[in-house]
Amino acid sequence: MNNVVELSLAGNRFSSIKETGMWRLCELKQLDLSFNYMEGRLTMPSECNRYGLERLILNDNHLIGEIPTSLERLTALRALYLDYNMLTGPIPESLGNLTGLTELVL
Repeated sequence: MNNVVELSLAGNRFSSIKETGMWRLCELKQLDLSFNYMEGRLTMPSECNRYGLERLILNDNHLIGEIPTSLERLTALRALYLDYNMLTGPIPESLGNLTGLTELVL
């Protein structure tokens, strides 16, 4: 499964990104985890995928807290969907470092 480029796990009952094990998919370009039951704070990857992920879709979950500055580690990110969560606080200035980001849905 190491060559997976797009993965949709939308509409399941995952409670955290870590639970999906997807950060080990080094070729992944698009991840859709919308409409799950992920609760708590959003945490970012520490494994290989952080360099190639282009689309991260996390809308319609139960994420709380601030948008993490660690999103800037997703250097290839072009689209980020965080709408319909319970995020608070300012938009981190570090998102400005994602120079390829063309879609930001909050």
